[in-house]
Parts: sequence; structure tokens; C-alpha cells
Amino acid sequence: MTRMRAIIRLIKGEGPVTDIAGLIERTEDRLPVFNGRGGLELIDNFRIGCRGMILAPDCVDYAVRAWEAFHAGNEAVAEVEYAKMPAGGGFRHAGHRELDLLRQAAVRRLHRRPDT
Repeated sequence: MTRMRAIIRLIKGEGPVTDIAGLIERTEDRLPVFNGRGGLELIDNFRIGCRGMILAPDCVDYAVRAWEAFHAGNEAVAEVEYAKMPAGGGFRHAGHRELDLLRQAAVRRLHRRPDT
């Protein structure tokens, strides 16, 4: 894409982290890849190498604190900040299957021991 259109400077995905990981791999770090989806899978997007997220204004402060903690090496604090994010934006983007998977993950996280 960048060879065909030099004006393209970044890619903003709008999909699950598994799809975005493939996109990052295919771009071979030639373009920064961002994701959106209302912040769904925020920390996982950081883990796979997203350069950032494009989010609704009500999520930005939480996402910035999560980003800073993640890049400081403190994933636990990043997860705490992510958990504080308003859920409305992300759930608008999720389908029924994704919502069920998110619910299951939240239940597992609630029942996980702090040292695991």
C-alpha cells in the first residue's frame, strides 16, 4: 500500500486482536497499526504490537494510563486501568459471540487468584 500511495501513514484496524496481529505481521513494521473497537482487548492489542488505539473520548484517560503502565513494564497496573474504562464503547462493536466470550473471560478473571 505504501508503495502505491505514499500518503498512507498508518492503518487503523477495527477488528479482534487476532486479526490485528496478522495485519501487524503483514505490514512488517512498515506502517504503524492502531486498533479501535471501543478499547476491547486493549492490553492484548499492546502485547501484539499495536502502536496505539483510536478511542472514544470517554475512554482516552484510562487508555493513556494503561499504555503508560504497560510500557513501563507494569502490566498489572495496565490491567487495572483497563478495567476502569467505560464499557459502553467497546460493547457496541462486539457481536453476541464476542460478548459471551468477554463475559466468560471476566468471570475467569474475577475468580483468578491474585498471584496467578
